[in-house]
Amino acid sequence: MKNKEEKINKRIISILELLIKQEKIITIKELSLMLDVSDRSIRYDLETINEYLEKNSLSIINKLSKGVLEFQKTSLIELLRILNSTNSFSKSEYRDELILIKIVFEEEINISDLCEEFDLSRSSIKVTLKNSEDILANYNLKLVLNPQKGLKLVGEEESIRKIQLKLLNQFKYNSEIIDFKLEFFRKSLNKYFKNININQVKVFINYLINSLNKVISDEAYNILINYTFVLINRLKYKNCLTTCKNENFFLNTLEYRLVSKAVSLIEVSENISLNRYELIKFTDYLLGSHSYSTSFSIYENWIEIEILVKKIIRYFSEAIEIDLNSDNILLEGLINHIKPTIYRAKNNIELENSIVDEFLKIDRVIFEKTKLSLSYLEDFLNKSISDNEIAFIGVHFKSAMDRNKSIKKELKNLLIVCGLGFGTSKLIAQQIKNRYDVNIIGTIPLNQLDKYLENKNVDIIITNINNIDVNYLEFPVIVVNTLLNGEDFSNLDKLDFPKYEKKITLSNLMRIIKEETEIKNEKVLINKLKNEYDDLIIDDLKENYKPLSSFLLKESISLDCNVYTWEEAIKASGKLLEKNNCTLSSYTEDMIEAIKINGSYIVMDNLVALPHAKNKNNVLKTGMSLTICSSPVEFPGKVFAKYILAFCSYDGKEHLDALVQFVELLKKYEFDKILSTTQSQKKIIDTIKKYEFLSNFGKK
Repeated sequence: MKNKEEKINKRIISILELLIKQEKIITIKELSLMLDVSDRSIRYDLETINEYLEKNSLSIINKLSKGVLEFQKTSLIELLRILNSTNSFSKSEYRDELILIKIVFEEEINISDLCEEFDLSRSSIKVTLKNSEDILANYNLKLVLNPQKGLKLVGEEESIRKIQLKLLNQFKYNSEIIDFKLEFFRKSLNKYFKNININQVKVFINYLINSLNKVISDEAYNILINYTFVLINRLKYKNCLTTCKNENFFLNTLEYRLVSKAVSLIEVSENISLNRYELIKFTDYLLGSHSYSTSFSIYENWIEIEILVKKIIRYFSEAIEIDLNSDNILLEGLINHIKPTIYRAKNNIELENSIVDEFLKIDRVIFEKTKLSLSYLEDFLNKSISDNEIAFIGVHFKSAMDRNKSIKKELKNLLIVCGLGFGTSKLIAQQIKNRYDVNIIGTIPLNQLDKYLENKNVDIIITNINNIDVNYLEFPVIVVNTLLNGEDFSNLDKLDFPKYEKKITLSNLMRIIKEETEIKNEKVLINKLKNEYDDLIIDDLKENYKPLSSFLLKESISLDCNVYTWEEAIKASGKLLEKNNCTLSSYTEDMIEAIKINGSYIVMDNLVALPHAKNKNNVLKTGMSLTICSSPVEFPGKVFAKYILAFCSYDGKEHLDALVQFVELLKKYEFDKILSTTQSQKKIIDTIKKYEFLSNFGKK
């Protein structure tokens, strides 16, 4: 006969727990249905339980007529306690969980030691480790070879803490819930936290909750205690957080100020010190504890915020009938955005800058679908989400939809045909590649066209030749100017080419590369990335890269300026540059002289002029000024301008990005209409900053 201890299994434990919880008569048949096994299996298990009860001088389970069971709950509870104290059967039944606990809390394991501890072969242990590795991968953690020692756990500190907290919550650590299985795992976890003063931890947590005057759920309270245990244990072994997300948001909350004030309660008792990132992360958990109603899980909807965000994405995908569930850029963007949104909603805080009107012009349908997808969030917050918040979240969804659209489109094969030489065709090709994601298969002169078409798969021809014979061609021929203008781009847009979405900043790309590998030559790598992916990268590593808002300041804007000639308008603009220590007075005279010599080339459509001059040692720093005339003034050549953006460039390059932004604001954002109606410099600056925000998502 086998050792009786070996007969104890998970099903027997489940039977004991079901009987203990039972408030009415229960039969063998009912037990078999609950556990989805045969009556015979239940009878056999009851015999095994009775053997243990008799062995420990406890009242056995009696089987009455019709399979009704008679038993004393006190005897069954005592048997569970005895079984728990022996641990012998539990190691075999729960070895997967126990090995995962060892990996997560000890961070180093040895396969030979595991074989001995669990009395298993190496192959069996490796199967268990494979299961553990699958779980670890969900937290971006992995086991790597630790020479002469075994395997070690590697990954971000925050990820290690997250899975530790997951296990503590899963096994209801620091909870008063009575459960045999949970009690077994709690005992296994105790050795990692045996020196932590739980009473002092509760004093710390209670102080915070009382100071906030909040009521939180039992689950939320237990999570705060468990995370404090994790935090203390990690800091005692010098494992500190060195970064965090949404830092500025958390630093400005009442919760952060309270945590900073109260943290000495555990720092002194546990002999640890919390840096700024530790305080922010604890603030994160504290915020989550009272951000939801008690009927919703804080763990699922705040700590593992990915679960909540994925639900929102799924609802939006269903509403818009486009599958965005695999868009990791969207997921990451919303994860970073949603917690501040929840906090503002719960505390009735309105965003200062609204983009609602602008976003509704871009896409009202996406706004409405975003609002619909956030109804899930509103339900358990018991709060409505403002239109301002919906618009900002809508920006994420619109960006994702544009990415999805670009991915699904097959690239068109374009052939550039020119009559003015190789350099001209290359110029046209570059202008098209800067805007559209297309495959330019060749740039050729007209005399090579017939020969080229014999061997190449061409979808569209782009040419600057007006009289090209197109009758024998089976595909479109688009005639453009050598320097493409608005009409040219409008015609190309009708072909529905996917447009480039410049979302990737070079600084962020380099940061990720540095985190994951060693760079031999940073300058060479940067140049290669720029050359290979020029159309996809925003080069914010350039020494002089600055947006429009960094040059056009409130004090460099003049509204309703009473001038009557173009010279007076230029002088007024130049005075603003001088006032802001950008130029000497001679620079203003140089701008006037340049117009007299070269004409009014600086006057654009929309009544906008862009006066400037060369730096003749009279530019102190790069700058811009904006003068809005009370009425349009006439420039040479009978052209008129009302809005004067004067600029000076210290090196001839530093102003370029800002100037491009200003021109695109006029073309795509109807900035001239805002300039014509506003009475506030702040309104102009806010509009520019909104545009720069949207531009980062590729939504100009």
